[in-house]
This record gives sequence, C-alpha cells and structure tokens, in this order.
Amino acid sequence: MVLIRAISGIDNALLLKPPSDVSMPSFQFPPGAHDIAPELGPMTQDVVVIKHSWGAFHGTDLNTQLRRRASTR
Repeated sequence: MVLIRAISGIDNALLLKPPSDVSMPSFQFPPGAHDIAPELGPMTQDVVVIKHSWGAFHGTDLNTQLRRRASTR
C-alpha cells in the first residue's frame, strides 16, 4: 500500500509557493491532520510518500513508487 502524508511544517514553511499574481489564502492544518490513521498503518511493506503541496505527485516520488509496484505484478 502507498500512503500519502501531507506535511506543511511550522507556519506552513514547507508548502510550495508558486509565483502568482494573487496570493493564496492563509490556512493551518487542524491538529492531527498530518497523521496517518492507525487503522491504515503504515505496515512494514507500505510506502509513505510525504507531500508539501496540494497534489501528491508534484515534488514527490509517488509516480515512481506506483510504477515500481505495477511492474512487479
């Protein structure tokens, strides 16, 4: 299983800030939002991908992880 974990850092310091004419609204993740639910794992064989933006593919190795698993089936 591949699990996605969103982490923004202190004061959202790790979020990507693409150049834009309009700034993104400020927000804070609620407490526990970065945690993976215990019912999901992760188990020893699971992969955890950490993301810092809205999409799980941008700036992560999610595509590589999914392709690796597809080629082993």
